This record gives sequence, structure tokens and C-alpha cells, in this order.
Amino acid sequence: MFYMAQEMLRLGCRVALYRAGTPTPLTEVGALFPRAKIVGSYHVSDIRAEKVIVFSPYVTVFATITASLPPGVRCQSVFVIPATFWLESPELYGRDHLERLREALVYDIDDVLTQNEEMGDLFRGLARVVGVTVDKKRVTIAPCGYLPEDESGLLELERSREAVRQEMGLAAHDIAIINSGGVWKWTDLDVFLQAFTEFHREHPGNPLKLFLMGLRQPDNPDHGQFIADFEGILRANSDLETSGAIRVFRDWKDAGSRLPRFNFGADLGLNVSKDSMENAQSFRQRFVEYVKACLPVINTYGDPMSKSDYREMMVVVDPGRIESYKAAFRKIVDNPALLRQMRQAARPLRARLRTDGVYRPALQQIMARGPSSLEAREQRFAAVAGLPSFEETKNRRGVISKDMPHEDFEHVRRRLNAVEQSLYWRAGARLRSFVGAHPKMRALIRRTVKIAWWTLTLQLPRKLLERRGN
Repeated sequence: MFYMAQEMLRLGCRVALYRAGTPTPLTEVGALFPRAKIVGSYHVSDIRAEKVIVFSPYVTVFATITASLPPGVRCQSVFVIPATFWLESPELYGRDHLERLREALVYDIDDVLTQNEEMGDLFRGLARVVGVTVDKKRVTIAPCGYLPEDESGLLELERSREAVRQEMGLAAHDIAIINSGGVWKWTDLDVFLQAFTEFHREHPGNPLKLFLMGLRQPDNPDHGQFIADFEGILRANSDLETSGAIRVFRDWKDAGSRLPRFNFGADLGLNVSKDSMENAQSFRQRFVEYVKACLPVINTYGDPMSKSDYREMMVVVDPGRIESYKAAFRKIVDNPALLRQMRQAARPLRARLRTDGVYRPALQQIMARGPSSLEAREQRFAAVAGLPSFEETKNRRGVISKDMPHEDFEHVRRRLNAVEQSLYWRAGARLRSFVGAHPKMRALIRRTVKIAWWTLTLQLPRKLLERRGN
């Protein structure tokens, strides 16, 4: 998001960062790199512009901002998908997530910005699941990368490679494999570690060294069991830690302070994931960090990068297969020239991830398209049964947003949607239409239902006495 903001500044746009829950949620910046330059802070209602583009990975933000904009301001909402977290951690994204997404697609979202084609296709499929069609022309692909301003620092780190290797305690013949990301449950790190320890048992004295940069991220309990199992493998092979074959930087902050330097001293990066839907569309930030260091990568097959030109800088393994990892280790140890070849192949690939060549053209496309047309929005509304016209719905939402707390409105909307989507409600549509057109029939059914209810609840004698008394 910050890289996109920097490219927007380069395109001559005003940029403000949004922080919910504060009196002045917008902080306008004149620059973000190398240091943030704050221009001022103000409320959304104080914006003075003809057009506003809102970028957010959170679908609920769009309605909040558009409801506060001054009259006459054209707003374009861009849903940014850095990763499909609902696949990575489905237990955190239940039915409510789909409902919120459906609402945002119908009411708010104009464009979608994703990291790769697979992620875009998966999102369009998810949109169809919730009953909304997303125009493929409004899905823009822009993978995360690095700023042009970063290049001088990257070159400086490359020149200091030998000094970094000394800091890491590496000898000239050592081959360092580094994991520069979290030990998350969707990774194949447990299988890799088991293969690594077995390889060292079978081939003692081999030059492979493993650097694990951080184990437990503070305030992130979602991967606790996986990390505990991973630590169990480490404890069972503690002698490899003692010998220096495995070097674990357990403290998250301490490990982070050594990055990205250690990436430039290492010989191989580690980007391994389990075979899953999440992996099939993933775009790993750790992989970007390896590319920035022109670092060859041990990569599991299945993610988009393993099926692209970036494969030239990879040793590709099969996820979940210990023998595949061992074969890769043997290939690396037996052919020292291989790592040099892959490092050279990585150099032209690194240039592809510069933000001025990725984000800038993507942002220009989004700006040129502008907000969705009224006709496109009305078609989106028409595709979802039971919704009124665009203008009526827009006005109704404005009234509800002002008169009802957001949480209460969400609760009512979810309950109403659940009723409308239920089988008994849809099955009774024709009967409700017929009864509505015949008042006498409606009155007869109402009396019959009342009598049945009074009988079941033992109220019938009392109700008859009340009627006689009247």
C-alpha cells in the first residue's frame, strides 16, 4: 500500500493515509520514502477534490468513506488483494466474510488490484459464488516489488556480501539456506526441516547450513500448534544446533533486525508451501525479498512463481516429499556452479519488480477507467435478486447509515439476508404473491393461523370469552 502511495505521488496525485476511529482519520503526505513527510490531517468530509480513489484491503472501509465525502465528489473504490487470507486461515473468515464481500461488490467496489492472474481468477470465482459478476477488465495485476529508491541500498548490500557472511559465521565453502519469513501452518517447513536433519545424518560434514529467522510472531496465535510441532523437530535434533548446522534466531525482533542483510549473505532462500488452494494463487513477500537479493530459492512446485520465468532462479521440489528435498540438497552440494548460474539469472528478473514498472502503469490504468458507470452499477444490482434500483438503494443506505449504528445495521442486514435466502422463503414466493392479490383470502388465512396458535398455546378459551365480552 505504501509503495502504491509513493507511485501515486510520482504521478502528481495528492495522497492521504486513512486511519479509522480518529477525529481526523486522513493524514496527507507529501512523501513516504525515505521518510514520511506529513502535510496535514483532516476529516473525510473536508476533502476538496473532484475525484477520490480509495485503495483498501478491507471491504468495509469503502462504505464508511463514501458516506462521509462532500456532495459532488466522484469516488472510485479499489479493493486491494495482497493475499487471499480467507484461504490461508479459513477459521477466521466465516459466512460473515462472504456477506460483507457480497455487499461491497454490489454497492461499493469499482476495481480490484491483485498480485497475479491466478489470484484474480480465484477472486472472480469467489464473486460468482456470492452472486456477483466482476468484469475481468476491472481486475488489474500488479505484484508487490520494490521502489527505484531502494536500488542503491540493494547494490550496497551486494558489495558487502563477504562482510555479511562473516557476521553470519560462514566459512567460504558453507552453503547457507535462509528462511526469511514466518513459520506459518501453510508452509512446508516441517517437511523441509525433517528432510534437512535426515540429510545431515546421512551425509555428515556436508556444507549446508540452515538459518531460521524468527519463530513466534508476537500477538499471532493462529499458527501455535504448527510452530510447536516444528520446535519438536528442532529439539529432537538439538545437536545440529549445537554444531552450527542449524542456527535459530527465535526472537522475532532480533531476527528482523538482521534482515535483509542476511539474505545477501546467504546462498539460498527458502519458499516452501504445502499443496493447497492457497498456495496455487499465492505471492509470497519472502520470495520478493529473495529476488531483491538476487538469491536463488528452494521453492515448492505449485505456486504461480514456480511456473513462471522466475523458475530460472529456483531449485523446485515437490511439497510434502522428504526425498524430493534430499535430492535437491544433493544437487546443490554436488554442483557448486549451479548457485552462481541461478544468481546471475535472478538479476534481470529483479528488475521486473520495480514499482515504477509495475504499480505505475497499473495505477494509470485504474485512473483512466474511473468509477463504474451508472449502467454497470445498475446491471450489478439487477443481477442480485430483491434489490431496488441503484439510486433508491443509495439513498436508503445513506438514511440507514445516519440513523442506525453500523453494528446494528449489519446485524439486521444479515438476519434479513438469511431469511430471504432460506429455502422456505423462496419456495413460498408464489403463494405470498397470490395471497397478496386476494384480500379475502389473506384475512381467512390470518384468522386460521390465529386460531391454530391460540389452540396450541392454550389461549383459545380466554380469547373466546374476551370476544363474547366485547
